[in-house]
Amino acid sequence: MAMKFGLACVSFQKHPDDERSFEQIYEDLLDLAVLAEQVGFDSFWLSEHHMVPDGWLPSMMPVAAALAARTTTLRIGTGIAVAPFYDPIRLAEDSAVLDILSRGRFDLGLAVGYRQEEFDTFGVARSERGGRLDEIVEVIQAAWQGPVNFSGRYYKYDDVNVTPKPSRGTVPVYLGGIAAQAIMRVARMGDGFLSSGTSDFETLASRIDKVRAEGAKDDLDVCITKYCFVDRDGLAWPKYKKSYDYIHRMYVALTSGELEGLYSASPDDEKIRENLQQDAAIIGTPDEVYDQIRGMQDRIGDFHFHPRMWLPGIDREDAERAITTFGEDVISRFK
Repeated sequence: MAMKFGLACVSFQKHPDDERSFEQIYEDLLDLAVLAEQVGFDSFWLSEHHMVPDGWLPSMMPVAAALAARTTTLRIGTGIAVAPFYDPIRLAEDSAVLDILSRGRFDLGLAVGYRQEEFDTFGVARSERGGRLDEIVEVIQAAWQGPVNFSGRYYKYDDVNVTPKPSRGTVPVYLGGIAAQAIMRVARMGDGFLSSGTSDFETLASRIDKVRAEGAKDDLDVCITKYCFVDRDGLAWPKYKKSYDYIHRMYVALTSGELEGLYSASPDDEKIRENLQQDAAIIGTPDEVYDQIRGMQDRIGDFHFHPRMWLPGIDREDAERAITTFGEDVISRFK
């Protein structure tokens, strides 16, 4: 295994100060995926949410298909799809078609979700989310191999045959989560582990150790997402600050369900930096960013680093420059 790099949690949000149309935002982000491929990134991961004022990304599969048409080597992943909101047979079908369209470059990332409003809207009890995810993974993996005969608590199928099958025989399934049950699920069912990087690294490393100790696949693709921005002139923080503050407050609002104060005045710089420290972001010059990633590699071995370099509100030129710099000055040093 070798180090891999993928742009992570890409959402198509419209910042309140952004004058672009959604059509232009979507086009710009597809262009960023092409650029990421050109400068050495291995993958591009989409992020899903529903009923969010700024649009987020409610429908990942069409965007994944568009990415497949625009790129040739970049792997395309859902990071993550909220599994309880999907019909498992339809999810197996969509994933198989994306595997065919992308010539084997699609990765299906799944997790349980957390927003009560989304569960209420889709008519799914939040208490059922873990059990539904377990059954969904079992059903879709069976569907890619042959007829599905399955009798679970939430889903039942009698000799259902999904066609076409994935052209490579299966689609890699990546699972997210940090709870003990989620760790066991990754070890039991996952081809990859989508771990959140918003905690101190030693806590995260211990979770990864636990996944491996519980019998995960030897080639389990361990993915770590971090807020990340790089600038050769030492201006990474000034360019990233506004957008980081926005997305941090967005997550607080999504978790609490209170969106009313989302667009209020930003806190002072000291408070933003405090939040940043809690999220353990990697922001700085190419050397500073490289050194931090290399330190992580020394602790856990090779892994799949997911820098979260695009956030709503970041200037397109700044994003392009940061992605290019990361490819030329960071990724190249690991190859």
